Amino acid sequence: LTKLEQNPGKTWDTLLVPLEEIRRIIHSTWDPIRHLIGVKNSPALREAYQDAMPKMVSFYLRLSQSKPIFDALKVMHDAPDFKQLPSAKQRVINSSLLQAKLSGIELEGPAQLRFNQISQDLSQIQTVYSNNVLDSSKAFELVVTDPKSLDSIAKNYLEMWSANYQVRHPETPTTPEQGPWSITLDMPSYLPFMKYSGDRAAREKLYRAYVTRASSGNFDNGPNIYKILELRTEQAKLLGYQRYAELSLATKMAGTVEAVDQLLGGLVAGMANDDYAV
Repeated sequence: LTKLEQNPGKTWDTLLVPLEEIRRIIHSTWDPIRHLIGVKNSPALREAYQDAMPKMVSFYLRLSQSKPIFDALKVMHDAPDFKQLPSAKQRVINSSLLQAKLSGIELEGPAQLRFNQISQDLSQIQTVYSNNVLDSSKAFELVVTDPKSLDSIAKNYLEMWSANYQVRHPETPTTPEQGPWSITLDMPSYLPFMKYSGDRAAREKLYRAYVTRASSGNFDNGPNIYKILELRTEQAKLLGYQRYAELSLATKMAGTVEAVDQLLGGLVAGMANDDYAV
């Protein structure tokens, strides 16, 4: 990045291609780590991830707030031959400029410092939020003991739920045929039970547990949600928006908050019609 900033060039090959290579290197390493946090979480990986997160945020901010790169992009955009570029290349340049503006490149002094601090704070709070959801999911289990309640369910699911029970209760024997079975909130466990179980009460209990994860007790995300909303609103106002929804929609096809409200209102009205009644 430092090398590119020293001589950014003002063509596709000398500016956009090296930028994409920087992003590719980051994505090919950091994205798999982020994926592992969600599917193979462990105390050691979580600690390493939290240690690395501030460095990653700092790098992304430096990349998106690079004045030499931003100025070179503006030169490309304002060049007489910009409209002759393929539409895909025009979109990449326009999107790069917009992303830089949404990352605070046009802020100065204390405003940019505050924007960057909010970015760091949000990354930490959102990591805690995700950890709470994971921990809350892991803490829950629905124990099924009646074989009749799992009639006609495929054997591979019974084997999985039996194995889940054995891991959580190693002192108690279990078999796929006779149970007990442990249903968890992990998708491979949750979805087949919701789809195939004939026990309506058990499905309701599992569903309510899933949609209320991390909403109470040791993993309550309530305070984190309010803090995230507060920081997002402050960050949006630093960029000239009245609310975070406007900032979020700046890069989305919906375009405006009013358009989203209209779409959601139409869905609500549609659900009220007899054709959609449950």
